[in-house]
Amino acid sequence: MELIFILFIILAPISFLTLLEIIVLKESCEKTLKYLKLLKGIEIFFFLSSDGVVWLIICIIIYFLILIFDFYKKIINIKEFIISIIYYIVDIVLVILILYKVEDSLSVVLSQ
Repeated sequence: MELIFILFIILAPISFLTLLEIIVLKESCEKTLKYLKLLKGIEIFFFLSSDGVVWLIICIIIYFLILIFDFYKKIINIKEFIISIIYYIVDIVLVILILYKVEDSLSVVLSQ
């Protein structure tokens, strides 16, 4: 029972944020959905890796290289480039906040 509760605590905020991002991005621009998918892949690697810091740095570099390459090849314009960077920064901050919240919740559940 505790395992189900822990999984719910971890997955509920991430699912909510993903749905919120998809709704906002569908309204703003269709091209940026590919970057949202890439961003969610980065989050999955970050959560599943045993050494999250190394994966996070590698994924940050890959994400920015893809953005710069697409901007250089004129696949995206400067507005979409800036929007993608802003979403990325906001997403990373939210993931870190969720991790702290989950860590606090897990310590409370496991201490009982």
